[in-house]
Amino acid sequence: MRASAILLAMTAAVISTPLFAQNNPEQPLRQQLAATPYRETTTSPTSQPSRFVWRGLVLSDLPAKTNPAMLSEIYEEKPAGSKSFEVRGDVRTIRVENGFDDGTVYWNPEKNLFYVQCEEPGSSLMRFYGPVNGSPFDSLKPPPTTQPWAD
Repeated sequence: MRASAILLAMTAAVISTPLFAQNNPEQPLRQQLAATPYRETTTSPTSQPSRFVWRGLVLSDLPAKTNPAMLSEIYEEKPAGSKSFEVRGDVRTIRVENGFDDGTVYWNPEKNLFYVQCEEPGSSLMRFYGPVNGSPFDSLKPPPTTQPWAD
């Protein structure tokens, strides 16, 4: 038997002993972490240091979600069970005048609500602020000027 196999077998034997589990301070934390259910990542308005206003809408007063699984009004899992999400077919994606630098609006006209995704260029985190009831053409100042799906 190789020395590495012997060492691995000895380590496994030590870790599985009740004495190791009792003296290991990480063990209860690992068990607690494993038993903790998944929670949606949402920032509260009070956690942000200042008011964040975009096109007349105070985004810092809205919940900011980062998990597409929690945005069923604008995202759907495709294929089901894959944990891969795409923008729903009935959602209109509106990129305002400056393209990607000025935020993106995800509007669901059937549910009459929208979300705003607005981050600094190069940000690694995508926050979706909303939902905001109504049409982005009525709520945002100045309103988006393009409707790419219109004839």
